[in-house]
Amino acid sequence: MTSSVLYFQNIQNEMMRWRRLFHTYPEPAWCEFATATYIAQHLNEWGFKVYMGKDLICSERMNLPNQEQLNKFVSLARKRQDLNKEMLNKTKDGYTAVAGVLDNGDGPVKVFRVDMDALPIHESQSNKHFPFLENFTS
Repeated sequence: MTSSVLYFQNIQNEMMRWRRLFHTYPEPAWCEFATATYIAQHLNEWGFKVYMGKDLICSERMNLPNQEQLNKFVSLARKRQDLNKEMLNKTKDGYTAVAGVLDNGDGPVKVFRVDMDALPIHESQSNKHFPFLENFTS
């Protein structure tokens, strides 16, 4: 196999691992504390300038969950050992936006927008359900 094929296979495998990780810990809108922090950490490691929380959100947010719901999900995120606590603190009170900017000089600009929220549902525990078999159910 060529090195470029291996490179893209590695990216594909990593993205699949991320999807499964996020799927295992679903966070509803404005409660994506762990997801936003995890993504921000990796963008930072890859050389992106990272913006988070109030650096990006400066207006009224629609459908913000109540404080009890926010506290529940931030508490779950704080228990995770793989998250940078300083970055996690930037998401406080539902400021979960994250953006990474990579300056490669002149040329075309590409923007990717991705929703991070997920519904915390109880999935099938059947041996016929692929996420259950692979251990990444919500």
